[in-house]
Amino acid sequence: MDSADAILTAAVAAVVIAFVVWAVVRAHRAKPYTGAESMVGADGEAITDINPKGQVFVHGEYWRAKSDTPIRKGEEIKVVSCDGLWLVVAPKAREVGDGSDHD
Repeated sequence: MDSADAILTAAVAAVVIAFVVWAVVRAHRAKPYTGAESMVGADGEAITDINPKGQVFVHGEYWRAKSDTPIRKGEEIKVVSCDGLWLVVAPKAREVGDGSDHD
């Protein structure tokens, strides 16, 4: 192996090591998201009518939910808070300018 090959091999190894170190540091800095509390702010869908209790689908899971506002099956929801293993949800607010607010 000549010196050019050795330099190229060392450079490639340095790049790979730098990438691995960067990925490890990034993973350690990431905020852990586990449990029901991580669901706050998430969007989902009402699987049943919620009046005041029902079931929703959020982050690929089915959850028991309750709401002060009646929500119909199929309606989009937003998770407001958690109460034990229950999600407190509200109807997802309509986006401004979506055309549904006009007379």
